[in-house]
Amino acid sequence: MHNGSHVVDTVRMVFGGEPQVVSATGSGARRPGDPDLNVELLVAGATVAVEGFGEEYYQLFELEFRFQAGRVRFMDFGSSITLEQVAANNLGSWS
Repeated sequence: MHNGSHVVDTVRMVFGGEPQVVSATGSGARRPGDPDLNVELLVAGATVAVEGFGEEYYQLFELEFRFQAGRVRFMDFGSSITLEQVAANNLGSWS
């Protein structure tokens, strides 16, 4: 409940659809009544994996969406957004 609603809202915005829960497993409960969850979602034909973790040592809210043509990264609670296109690296392999 703490950050999960923000993840769901962002997935809705990026993919333009309503995510369906494929699986959800607990990864711990550090806030009473608000467990950390690892969740697999399906939205607009894409699988979205969400990893939950405790914030006792640091706080993170980062998202990375990978597509065939590139990726989008939301870092530092969304204050930094990076778009990267797929390109061949100096070794001739795709990155």
